[in-house]
Amino acid sequence: MYGPLVLAGDLGPVDDSAVDKPDDVPVLLAEDQNPNLWLSPVAEVANTFQVAENLARPRRFTLLPFYATHERRYSVYWDIYNEERWNQRQLDYQVELARKKELEEKTVDFFQPGETQAKRNHAFQGENARVMDFRHKKARVADRGGWFSFALAVQPGSNMALVVHYWGGFTGSQTFDILLNGQKLTTENISGKKDGQFIDIQYDIESTLIANSTKIVVRFEPHEGHRAGPIFGARTILR
Repeated sequence: MYGPLVLAGDLGPVDDSAVDKPDDVPVLLAEDQNPNLWLSPVAEVANTFQVAENLARPRRFTLLPFYATHERRYSVYWDIYNEERWNQRQLDYQVELARKKELEEKTVDFFQPGETQAKRNHAFQGENARVMDFRHKKARVADRGGWFSFALAVQPGSNMALVVHYWGGFTGSQTFDILLNGQKLTTENISGKKDGQFIDIQYDIESTLIANSTKIVVRFEPHEGHRAGPIFGARTILR
């Protein structure tokens, strides 16, 4: 805030290709959270401020009145770190990159909801199921009374698992069964799993389910009065 004005950070044009980068929205690195210590007014431009050099990571930005922000990407909330917390964040990021790389290397097959070709390649079916967009990702969700299914490749005789990609911050009635070839694998409830983060949950597959097959049909069925998903991706992996 600057007096009665809400200030927004200018993050560039709406069609900027950098929007999907994990560090696209800068963070502030400051031991003292008093903005008077790290903002300076922009000469001859009213109610506009520049963040101090080297304080915003990975790039500087300008704050201007929110009402004056048009056809631009912006943020009005900012994460603030001290040096110790910033270093830990960087370490956590590298650990997460390594986890994702390992997951990709173990993957046998992957289904991306919301893509036409993936829908065909994986024999997608469903009733009262829809595609949704959330945080630049597509997902599938079965509304009350609905269901959806798709096929994934497996390797008979191998120790395998199903990994499903969820958003951990959804709330409400979201309890559902996951079935493999018509047999219940597990009951899941994703309500409030991990607020503010995408998560991967692994479900180990009994070897008897894939003993004589190179594909499995994965089906999501909501409990009465609930929804199934949303799921943002699903894969079979070697474990």
